[in-house]
Amino acid sequence: VMPAHPRILIIGPRWPEPEATAAGKRLLQLIGFYLQMDGEVHFATTSRPGTYPADLAAMGVETHSISLNDKSFDAFLTKFEFDVVVFDRFQTEEQFGWRVREHLPACRLIMDTEDLHSLRESREKAISEDKKWTLKDWTSSPRFSRELASILRCDRSLMISRAEIALLRDVFPWITPSLLYVPFQMEWPETKGQKSHGDRQNFIFIGNGKHAPNRDAIFVLIKEIWPVLKEECPGAALHIYGAYLPDSMARFDDPDQGLRMMGYAPDLVEIMGSARLQLVPLRFGAGIKGKIVEGLTHGLPSLSTSIGSEGIYSSGAPSALEAGIDEDFITKAKALYTREDLWEESRTQAIHRAKEHFRGGVDYTEILKESLGEINDEQGSEAAVLRRILRDRAFDSARYMSKWIEEKARQA
Repeated sequence: VMPAHPRILIIGPRWPEPEATAAGKRLLQLIGFYLQMDGEVHFATTSRPGTYPADLAAMGVETHSISLNDKSFDAFLTKFEFDVVVFDRFQTEEQFGWRVREHLPACRLIMDTEDLHSLRESREKAISEDKKWTLKDWTSSPRFSRELASILRCDRSLMISRAEIALLRDVFPWITPSLLYVPFQMEWPETKGQKSHGDRQNFIFIGNGKHAPNRDAIFVLIKEIWPVLKEECPGAALHIYGAYLPDSMARFDDPDQGLRMMGYAPDLVEIMGSARLQLVPLRFGAGIKGKIVEGLTHGLPSLSTSIGSEGIYSSGAPSALEAGIDEDFITKAKALYTREDLWEESRTQAIHRAKEHFRGGVDYTEILKESLGEINDEQGSEAAVLRRILRDRAFDSARYMSKWIEEKARQA
């Protein structure tokens, strides 16, 4: 049974930046759920705050700087005796999970996957090898076993994409009890108060420059799509926004060609509320594309690929809003930009199909509490048996690698 006032620790690989990344917004939403559990919420990371850090202290979250491969973390755990520990991404569970299990054996363990890293990276590898991605590419990727082991070692893994839950269940039906769907939560204002097709102008792309799928999509836009699309839509411009865009991309800024490298934008409300179409030509990726869902909340449709729209729509993306990276993408972009009827119809369909899964108001605090309270009832399930095996020291190579690094540093 969960304590009435749990002490919760979130361990992140970096400080959340909700104004710069969708992952940062996601983490802040989760922090909000944990704060509503009527206990203490702590956040710990080995990294320093970046350029656009969230003010966690103002939210009532106690923050800590921790060290990797260091016994000081053990003392930290013992001091606070956390009831729940949340790992942000599987690498964090690999690094700190064994220490938590050793010093707080009764602690509930949660992992927020963000997206399936092994899925994203296997798709990227297939693109780099100019081949069609298959399920075998995923299951044979180097990170697949590591990520799956982290999911199983935790009591619950939070999933942001229904498509990724379906993929895991299809391959491993017994993993179902370990997975919990907790999507983005978005506010959906009335579209009647938003700008119409005729009151909007220009194309946009928004994406953090540290994320490989975004960088690849920007180069696709600049090299393959925009040189043709600008001729098809005279007078329109393409504005590319994003925190941490590489300095080398500044050279692509060309006002005469309608291509503007805008960089970081602290407030996307006006940008998304005024643009006519968002172009998201993702060739690889995983999880949910926050830029597409957030765009819809501002009445902005997005033309993307099957990778981009994956997991967002209840019955598939409207046909006009999905295309391959070929002539079809340019044809559909032109049609959506110039035809008000197609733009309005596609936008309405997209909002309807996405709103069902990303609406606000669902009490995920209670869903999380209830799910964590059910853990003791699963002892005989396949997932629970595998969890016990993978938590055994005989299978815990990360523990011994960490101890070796710690001892080596001590002797040095």
